[in-house]
Amino acid sequence: MAKTSKEKNKSLEKKINTRYTTFLDNINFGRMDFLDDAAERMARLKSSGLSDNAIVETLYKEMLSKDGGTLAKLENSEANDLWDFMKGASQDTVFSDLDDDKMYKWVMNPGAKHCDECSDRNGQIKTLDEWYDIGIPGSGDTDCYYNCMCDLVLVEGYSKSNKSNTRIKGRDMKDLKAHKEAMENWKKAVANAGNKTDESSKGKPESTDEASIKASNEKFDNVTFDIDKLKNIRKDSWEKVDTALDKLEGIIEKAELIHTLTAEAFQGEDVNTLALHNNGKVTLNTNFFGINASKKNIEISNMATNSLTVTIYHEQMHYSYSKHFKDDKTIKEFFDKNETYILKRFKFLNSYKDDKKIEEFFVEAMAHLIDGILIEKKNVDKNNELYNFIKGKLDLLKSKKDKKTN
Repeated sequence: MAKTSKEKNKSLEKKINTRYTTFLDNINFGRMDFLDDAAERMARLKSSGLSDNAIVETLYKEMLSKDGGTLAKLENSEANDLWDFMKGASQDTVFSDLDDDKMYKWVMNPGAKHCDECSDRNGQIKTLDEWYDIGIPGSGDTDCYYNCMCDLVLVEGYSKSNKSNTRIKGRDMKDLKAHKEAMENWKKAVANAGNKTDESSKGKPESTDEASIKASNEKFDNVTFDIDKLKNIRKDSWEKVDTALDKLEGIIEKAELIHTLTAEAFQGEDVNTLALHNNGKVTLNTNFFGINASKKNIEISNMATNSLTVTIYHEQMHYSYSKHFKDDKTIKEFFDKNETYILKRFKFLNSYKDDKKIEEFFVEAMAHLIDGILIEKKNVDKNNELYNFIKGKLDLLKSKKDKKTN
């Protein structure tokens, strides 16, 4: 059944919101890496015996060097991230106007360079949904990533049961008009994405009302909600609790869900931890998700990888790990084999002791997969080994639930 114009616009806005959040995450992570590298370099220079003035002069030269200075590299990286976002969003916009119940042929641009994956897809005919499943042109799912210049062209008279009497339809004036309208929708979607991101910095955030927490308590009757403490959570964060628990109920047996949810302001060495788990009890850190969180911490909690949904998935996976995966030797084997890539991908793991890294890697990767943000960089992991490995473990968890249900 074909989607209505309203459904297409809503789907487009969701896609662009996801891309926009990923873009901001990349910018934030890049800048944090830049500052971390600068601090590390400063410490090494200081340990070498250089004076403070000499250290400042050395760092200044290294950062502003025209021959690949660290600041220039950061600027280039951010420019590439912006290009990825704009190109991907524009591709989403173009293809959002296509009819999802018709057939489309992958066609390479004759004037552009192409990767092997695009060459393999060239000439193949699928429905729009089938193309979305493996990645439309410019989605980042081929080796040319967002640089893809291929197109999907409507094939008339073609169906899975009838491959004769086909005719490729070129783009006529009606297509151009529709494309123009789609581009206007794209501009609105980008503007809306930006506005939604900026809302957290305007005034004091609204707290969660008691009725919302009680409604969640009734919906998830196997979870105990500490109402008095959870009222300190920001309303925009609390709205994600239902989303997270709903999704988890479709994956995990009800009896194995987290059993208690509470909140407090963490102190000492845990002050910068998003949440803590203790045998099924999850405590959220109000320093990040609370109404009195600093502007910086609110921005951190709004990053895709640090959102409340991902945080709950992460803590739930600790509980599931202790029940089903703590003796799974394949997880350690995968970690040891891919340690360099994993530590680069999940940089926070470097702050953990070796005996904790494997579990933290596993639960974070599982949380990313559940939330739909386990996106691979094609130039690092062309075979999607991480995605496939983690998906296998998630499927195993689902099968345990299905067996209990049946």
